Amino acid sequence: MAWTLDGKPQHDNGFTSKGIQYPPGWIRNASPDSRTAVGILEVNDPKTWDGRFSTGWNESESAQIWRDLAEAKATFDAKDDLTARGLISGHCARYVEKNVVAGTAIPDSVKTFRTNVLTAFATRKTERDACGTTEALQTLMTGDSYTQFPTSPDLVARDGGA
Repeated sequence: MAWTLDGKPQHDNGFTSKGIQYPPGWIRNASPDSRTAVGILEVNDPKTWDGRFSTGWNESESAQIWRDLAEAKATFDAKDDLTARGLISGHCARYVEKNVVAGTAIPDSVKTFRTNVLTAFATRKTERDACGTTEALQTLMTGDSYTQFPTSPDLVARDGGA
């Protein structure tokens, strides 16, 4: 639970009311009658929100204030682009360099990993593009059905296959 004093949030870290100073922990340890006498009211904790999709709740906490859908999608598109580039360059670059410098064949596992990253990138964008509201975008991206990028084989090998 949370508390308010004079309609404003009041943390239990010490405060002054009507010229009297109260120590940290006083609210938590005081009786409900003592808190009421000072003007401390117990209220529900504020609703939480995911800042990637919403800027918070309206004043009555009856509806979220959603971010602009096009801007949210553009942000996630850019982040996915960086993620895909990082996965590909982090795992594939040395094999491509060996191929260019020494003519060494690029292993099929590297080609498959690159293809899987690019497929996940395209699929994620398609999934996001199908969302008609920011609320739907949040539901997609925080749910279990949202496509995930593959794990780099380098990470799997380093972590012992976990």
